[in-house]
Amino acid sequence: LLSGMRVAFHGIQRTWCCDAFPSIEKIPRVSCPTLVIHGTEDDVVDFSHGVTIYEQCPTSVEPLWVSGAGHNDVEMHAAYLERLRAFIEGEVSSIREDHQHNKHENSEQKQRKNSRSASR
Repeated sequence: LLSGMRVAFHGIQRTWCCDAFPSIEKIPRVSCPTLVIHGTEDDVVDFSHGVTIYEQCPTSVEPLWVSGAGHNDVEMHAAYLERLRAFIEGEVSSIREDHQHNKHENSEQKQRKNSRSASR
């Protein structure tokens, strides 16, 4: 929650040792597709914290701002499951497919290299 203080009070520039969730500090290093979901009426972690996480994440995808949702009921809204499904079936699936394609290409290259080495 202290990282939330960094969002609310822009003068705070360091992460305190007792901050259990230093997400503001860590999010710029995330290298995988990241879906940020936040309720607009969250009274535990201010909505601005979710916006900042989204803005600072280099790999963020289209976020889901759940209108009227609080901290503990975001998943009760239909938009939550719809967006989560789209994320998994879309953004994440395309990465899995790219990974499989690259893995297959690397395997073929390795086989060609081994064939050339064996024929010498």
